[in-house]
Amino acid sequence: MSYEIWNERLASSFFNPAHAGKRVYLHVTPEKLNALVGNEHGLADFIAAIKVGPAGFSGTICEKAFAMRRAWRDRQVSLPPYLASLCFFALAADHEGDWPANAYYPRLWHLLGDPDYGMPHGFELMRELWRDLDTWSVV
Repeated sequence: MSYEIWNERLASSFFNPAHAGKRVYLHVTPEKLNALVGNEHGLADFIAAIKVGPAGFSGTICEKAFAMRRAWRDRQVSLPPYLASLCFFALAADHEGDWPANAYYPRLWHLLGDPDYGMPHGFELMRELWRDLDTWSVV
């Protein structure tokens, strides 16, 4: 599936009438991803879509997500187009492996299948997207 389809499916699974008026947590697991596609390849498909990113955007995962926010606000589309990226970062937080409990970045790079380490370029921009999502979800 494309990044855009993942974004739509994740958004509708978290932000729907059943969750109206409730606090929403982006708890993303491999099982949830599998359920969204209806097979056991959900995690792999999601990671592939995150790596490719949304059509028409370039840069790192973080730079693409941040650029999508600007474009979204200009067009006033209903769903935040960067939600799938934030879901990926949430998924990385719970990714299991042989790391210390506070070792977030190795989890993230492992999910991407990348030998890199440390904070991804542009990661500091994600704080603004989390705030933007919080504002959007309340309004």
